[in-house]
Amino acid sequence: MDSSLLSVSYEFHAEVHYKSKDAPNSTPQTVTFKRNLPVRRHLPVPNCPLESTRNFPSAGIQVNSCIDSIVRPAGVNKVSLSLNGLLVSPGNGQNDHLWRLWKGAWTLEENIQAVASPCERHGGAVSADGNNDLVRRKTRLLGDGGLYSEWKENEADGTAEMEFGFKIRQNAHGPDIAYSHDTNSPDGTEVTHALVVELVLVKEHFPAGKPHLAIRTGVGRILRFNYKVTLADGPNTASGWVVENLPCYQDEWSSPPDYLDEESLQRMENAEFRVPS
Repeated sequence: MDSSLLSVSYEFHAEVHYKSKDAPNSTPQTVTFKRNLPVRRHLPVPNCPLESTRNFPSAGIQVNSCIDSIVRPAGVNKVSLSLNGLLVSPGNGQNDHLWRLWKGAWTLEENIQAVASPCERHGGAVSADGNNDLVRRKTRLLGDGGLYSEWKENEADGTAEMEFGFKIRQNAHGPDIAYSHDTNSPDGTEVTHALVVELVLVKEHFPAGKPHLAIRTGVGRILRFNYKVTLADGPNTASGWVVENLPCYQDEWSSPPDYLDEESLQRMENAEFRVPS
């Protein structure tokens, strides 16, 4: 983890002191070795699509979404949206109203929270709740993109479907964007990720059954969605990760073995080795 609020690293330090065999009374020589160890967390998150339904009663629009719940840093993650209720037909000879998709955008955000405890010198002032810890929060942008033509509309049914991908932005020149995996520690350190999607719709009206005569009314609406996703490495992306299955034995018992006390065991042995008279 490397951020402006908190930095966590794992280091291996080794130190060896030795003397020359020919000069045992000489000053010992010292050799040191330091190395940073890359540690990656494998979170037990079910790798299944996250499905949800959002309703916007004021506009009469329903949005069904299907999104990858686990964000792979080295891959492209998919989002599928289905919009219903875009067409309103009042009848009685009035014009039909259609909410038409104009454009959209997505952002992948990382929310970091860290708790800073004051030292003895600066911990004199006690707050009202008796807690001197300072909670610090920071949000950084990992990726963003615009949506302009990734959808298909059915004007007769008043529906629209769209599918797009999102990923962590990579710099062509210079270092890649730093990111942290999801974590939640007892000391208050927490890292979460969210995918924010915004769709801009404009309202049009046209005579019933004649969408080719549509005229924009100048009314617009922004639909905003916030999805909680998990950033983690999977077995196929983590370097050096080996997936091993548990061993299977042919003579495996269906239940744990039963154990007898010493008195019962002695009784069974006497019954088995009793010599008939």
